[in-house]
Amino acid sequence: TNTGKTVTTAKLISELKQLGLNVGACKLTGICGDDPLSYAAAGADQVVDFSDVGLASTICEEQLAVQAALKCVSYLQSNDVVVAEFGSSLFGQHPILPILSALNSQKLKVVVCGSEATSALGAMFLLATAGVQPALFSGIMANSELACKILSQRTKVPALAVNKQLTQLLLFEDVKNVETC
Repeated sequence: TNTGKTVTTAKLISELKQLGLNVGACKLTGICGDDPLSYAAAGADQVVDFSDVGLASTICEEQLAVQAALKCVSYLQSNDVVVAEFGSSLFGQHPILPILSALNSQKLKVVVCGSEATSALGAMFLLATAGVQPALFSGIMANSELACKILSQRTKVPALAVNKQLTQLLLFEDVKNVETC
């Protein structure tokens, strides 16, 4: 939905590779497209998406999409870090929240990309229904220092423009998965 998800995902992959980590990357919802090519170009060691496990789109029965996402993440678990992108929006037809709920037993760092600052509040509310707290706001909603400052002050969640060092706020010794919404 043109909020900076793929650009942010590729930036995270590139930064994680620069730190010497093996990075698995996947797209867990959306329609088949070329986003996985961006992950490979950014240096991901392994790339997979829902089409690799049998779905052309995640506009389908919810349980099929959840199972496909779990298979994708499972396939990438031999990497140091898994970076996953969710296509579409939290309000879209793709079952992002059920997938996040299913993945919530894993160590997640969720990066939310939105079109403008108020979408951060909606994302926080919806993610809370899946038991998930955003770790970082980025993408178009965080495209200026002022936007980042306002987002951080209002939400108590860090915000960084994609041209900044994103991993500085995400890397903790317990990190295993990084998600971008």
